[in-house]
Amino acid sequence: MALAQKKKKRAAAKPRAAQRKLQMTYRQVLANVRALSPADQERLRAELDKPRVYIMRPTRSPEAIRRGRKMAEEIKQELAEKQTGTLEETMREL
Repeated sequence: MALAQKKKKRAAAKPRAAQRKLQMTYRQVLANVRALSPADQERLRAELDKPRVYIMRPTRSPEAIRRGRKMAEEIKQELAEKQTGTLEETMREL
């Protein structure tokens, strides 16, 4: 019985191990990049040169809250003024 339980444990452990992310070494990444065509290498360089976006926590000051509420009201008014149709009509317009 103990042998059957060990086999079940091993079988259950295999999918978890398969789900782990494979970590590539720098040399593997470099080899993969070198295998790309020159055009793809340029596209990759251009993508990596793009500025990064950082998300900051909003300030909780009373002034920031007032500005946020004012902006929300302006947006609500702007949306109320526009006539909106169905999703299909909007998609056709875009």
